Amino acid sequence: MVGHIKVLAVFHILWSLMWLFAALLSGLVAVFVIGLLALSDDASAAASVFVLVVLLAISAAFALLAVPGLVGGIALLLRRGWARVPLFIAAVLALSSFPYGLALFGYTLVVLLDDDVRRELAAW
Repeated sequence: MVGHIKVLAVFHILWSLMWLFAALLSGLVAVFVIGLLALSDDASAAASVFVLVVLLAISAAFALLAVPGLVGGIALLLRRGWARVPLFIAAVLALSSFPYGLALFGYTLVVLLDDDVRRELAAW
């Protein structure tokens, strides 16, 4: 199972990059929608601000979903023992994306709860 450490780290980094891409895309949509609302004559300022806040909150939520997996994946590539904690958090957050998140969750548990992997990470 020790050979799966690098694969798991790359999976979590790619999963986090997917969420960062979603955050970037939703931020661009927010800017585009605000631009359209600003050009329209019947749009009120309150509605524009509300839409901007909601879309930016969605973008920030996507970015926050990426943080534990990115930090944990990079730390796991560097064989840091504390990488298990953010990866467990990222695995639980990945459960919201069925079925791929469920597969990532299961693979994370199988790899990180293995005794050989625990010893390998404790040695660093």
